[in-house]
Amino acid sequence: MSKKRKKNAYLAYLEFTGVRLVMTLVRIAPWKLALGVARIIGYVIYMVDSRHRKIADDNLMAAYGDDLSASERDTIVRGAFRRFAELGVEAIHMYRYAESEAWREHVRFDVPPEVWDIMRGPRGAIVVGAHFGNMDVTASGFSLAGVAGLAVVRPMDNPLLDKLLTDFRSRSGIELIPHHGVFHRMQEALEAGINVGLLVDQDAKRNAVFVPFFGRPAATTSSPAVLSLRTGCPIIILYGFREGDMPIFRVVTDGPIYPSPTGDLEADVYRITADMTSRIEKTIRRYPDQWLWMHRRWKTQPPPDWSPPPGWSLPLGASAPASPSAQPKTSDEEPVA
Repeated sequence: MSKKRKKNAYLAYLEFTGVRLVMTLVRIAPWKLALGVARIIGYVIYMVDSRHRKIADDNLMAAYGDDLSASERDTIVRGAFRRFAELGVEAIHMYRYAESEAWREHVRFDVPPEVWDIMRGPRGAIVVGAHFGNMDVTASGFSLAGVAGLAVVRPMDNPLLDKLLTDFRSRSGIELIPHHGVFHRMQEALEAGINVGLLVDQDAKRNAVFVPFFGRPAATTSSPAVLSLRTGCPIIILYGFREGDMPIFRVVTDGPIYPSPTGDLEADVYRITADMTSRIEKTIRRYPDQWLWMHRRWKTQPPPDWSPPPGWSLPLGASAPASPSAQPKTSDEEPVA
């Protein structure tokens, strides 16, 4: 083994050991202490990570324009960094509850009967989410409630850390599969009655369709729409909100969005993707500091010969699902998931 490979292996092991130690400490720490430490860490990251702080502020400026002052944007950015740090604490405590029936005391479902019937039916649903709230906790809640599902994830560069987190996240019963070359696997799962989970709010470099997101063309994965059209399975959007400062999580859904094919595949893919993205945008607008503004969502731009399709500026989708404990969008004490 070369010196470089030895060094990389050593650093990978150090990273793995450090993360495992932190996970152990969070697991045994009281909830309020762990949450308080996470918020301090989030604030420190906000202070030192000027690059992602600027990306977040630029994204907010482009999305909201003059509707938000610099102070309001900064409040949302600080909230987003804090949320990012809180996610791990929430997930670790949730998986601890999953080891017993205690999870039932911490998860509340605000889900219509139609959605339960679809997700427990003979054919699965395409369950999409965003880097909003805590998708780990939300997806785990459904799995613990007896809903079969698999989630498409990006493997981590560190194989030791990837295995640690995969084993950890699989405790609730969710099957995790790498995101490369999985389309047929997803189709097979849906036909077998297994729900398929995808995150759809990041810049898509391949198989993308440009749809409006905060008034700007955003490269968005076409996989949910294509899967829906091929299988006939509906799309359901999944969110999770933490109620106050206690480890109580409310799971909320939007949809279903049915494929309703017209025979024009390109137009159908655009329509479904735009509808899905519009619904996510409306929820983010309602709770802006719950979303990961630090990501370069609009990095990939349309080609020079691209032009908006008909209906580009028309409002799409449904109103954002509400969390009963929701507080003002820029409050430092907003509900978090």
